[in-house]
Order: sequence, then C-alpha cells, then structure tokens
Amino acid sequence: MELEIKEGYKYNKEIRELFTEYANLVIAGDKAFIEYLKMQHFDQEIEHLEEKYGYPNGRLYIVFYVCILISTIIAIIRYDIKRQSVIKVCEESK
Repeated sequence: MELEIKEGYKYNKEIRELFTEYANLVIAGDKAFIEYLKMQHFDQEIEHLEEKYGYPNGRLYIVFYVCILISTIIAIIRYDIKRQSVIKVCEESK
C-alpha cells in the first residue's frame, strides 16, 4: 500500500473528474444547484484551477492511494481534500 499527497495542478484531468463528480452528486440532490454553478463559473474554475486554487493564497492537493490485493484486485482511490469526495476505480484481473 502506498499513499502519496501531491499538488493537484499537474493532475488537471483527475481534479476535473473529482470536481465534476462532486457537482453531479449535488445536482442530483437539488437541480437548482445548476444555476449556482453557472453563477460561480464552474466550467471556467475547473479549466483554470490555478487561478482560484493557486499560490499564494490557495492550495490544491490530490491524494493517490494504491493497493494491490492478493485476490488480484487493483484499487486506486483518489481523494480530493477540498471537496472531500472519493473516486474508486477497481479492476479485477482475469
């Protein structure tokens, strides 16, 4: 098992996925949240992460956790500290 905390700026694709999944979960609970995201310019936010979350006042981290189990299942968990959401991607070897 290995846990790595890294600055998220080099992982735009993964960060966008995390932010988008979080937004979709909130929208599923309340469709009115779509308008809030538009007012907040969410699309621009996730395209230009360093503008909102960059130095000197912001930080953006991503944590990678890799675990290879005896049953040959590989689990990769990405955790976004700011949004506190987790994506698990699992593959079973055959």
